[in-house]
Amino acid sequence: MNKTRELLIQCKKKLGIETDYKLAQAMEIHRARISAYMAGKETPDFYTCLRIAEILDREPTIVIAEVQADTEKNEQRKSFFKRILHHAKKFEAEAWRFGNRSIYDFPTASTNLKPEKETAETIKRKKLWESAQEAEKLEQQKKKK
Repeated sequence: MNKTRELLIQCKKKLGIETDYKLAQAMEIHRARISAYMAGKETPDFYTCLRIAEILDREPTIVIAEVQADTEKNEQRKSFFKRILHHAKKFEAEAWRFGNRSIYDFPTASTNLKPEKETAETIKRKKLWESAQEAEKLEQQKKKK
């Protein structure tokens, strides 16, 4: 299943919608576009990616990079989007480590950087962050060889 289709199905579930027509109305885009995205015939534009991110409460950068990494034909560009995705997910995991839900809520130098009480979600994000750190170390070791 293509990533765009997967994301749109997640949107339907989150909104409690069963039809592409209702999803198109909720996203304020034409139904034919939803059909084309579902079939993998078109790549969502930035507006659609941002609407998906908004509905799923996800970081827009991650949604855009996921869609582009999945649909890009040029291998160099595909690789670029995969790197952006990797870094965005790592940054998101770091933000969650500090109890923030969004990279846009990430603490600045003037805020308290003390992590909040750990919940199941923050523990999950902490593990994600740690695995991203480990993957980066392995990648650096491979480059040294």
